[in-house]
Amino acid sequence: NGRRLKWSPLNVVMKATMVLFSSTYDALFRNAGVGLYRDRLFFADAELAALKSFATPKTVEPGKDNWVSTQEAFVAYMIHTLGQQLVSPTAKGACKVVFFLDPRKSVGLPANQLLGSGLVLFMVKIDNFRRLSLPEIASELHEALSTKESGKKLGKQWRLITGACEIKKVFDIYMEYLSTSGCDLVLQINNSSKRELPDFGNGRCEQVVTNAGPTLLLPAKGGMEVFLHSSVFSSTGCSSAQKQKALEALRSELPRSTA
Repeated sequence: NGRRLKWSPLNVVMKATMVLFSSTYDALFRNAGVGLYRDRLFFADAELAALKSFATPKTVEPGKDNWVSTQEAFVAYMIHTLGQQLVSPTAKGACKVVFFLDPRKSVGLPANQLLGSGLVLFMVKIDNFRRLSLPEIASELHEALSTKESGKKLGKQWRLITGACEIKKVFDIYMEYLSTSGCDLVLQINNSSKRELPDFGNGRCEQVVTNAGPTLLLPAKGGMEVFLHSSVFSSTGCSSAQKQKALEALRSELPRSTA
């Protein structure tokens, strides 16, 4: 990748913390339900289709695409709605979205290839997002994702992360992507909504209990379920009342199908 990584005591501290924290947290999750009760929202297939249609730009600048994916439309909707509810009108309005992506296609591996380090953090920053419409935000996400995913940059990021893992310097990279500094809204998206839930022999699962994250999108019968991570709200410093109002807005402000 060409990036020089320097040794940092942060790596030592974070590695020790993660080893201790992960086993403890998993035990608490399994035995005491810690982390089980996250804010969860369901979105029906028809609602997602209407949202995608609404978020698709009707006019675009030359050279840009007038198409967006359901993922881009939904994340843009979260940015737009949460921004209006939680971010002050006087704020700079900088939003950082970190997508947790599967790098296998970008490095020439089959989709079913087992991969021990099968994760890439891909960051998109949108400035002045409170002044943008939903289609404009969706278009910015699409341009960032489609341009970099189609080339070699995603593969280079995977090589950087795996190389950092080999020399035990990976936490410096993760901290860079997960930092909330200079941002009014931070979303970390793990979109697994296209993955099939497992079948253990008695039919495919219809519901999930999980502590996977950060903000997790999973398939559900008739639509998609969103498990919201607490950092969505903590990054804005909102009150519990503002959080509840924002959760209600994510449901009430959905564009409705005109069909």
